[in-house]
Amino acid sequence: MAWLMMCDTEVLLNVFAHELAREAPIGPTVEHVFEAIKKTHQRLKGAYAVVALISNFGLVAFRDIYAIRPLIYGSRVAENGKTEYMVASESAALLALGFKIERDLEPGE
Repeated sequence: MAWLMMCDTEVLLNVFAHELAREAPIGPTVEHVFEAIKKTHQRLKGAYAVVALISNFGLVAFRDIYAIRPLIYGSRVAENGKTEYMVASESAALLALGFKIERDLEPGE
């Protein structure tokens, strides 16, 4: 039970969800998501890296404004010819699954 008191993931995601709901109560656009991330950065202090799935929208990933927490993304071409993307905290995860490392996410990106 003690680990629950030390985990800030739920708080962080609630801040992001709150900001996204303020921007677009129904059906966010890319601009709404970016604005919600910007406002989340303004409210949070510390080190964090986020990867979240927004229902009926897609995957979003961002990291703290000082880039303390690692976050990297890569890509690969699937058998069907479409490009797939992956986000992880370590390049080893990408390489193990055959993804080409694109780059680290920039501070606050």
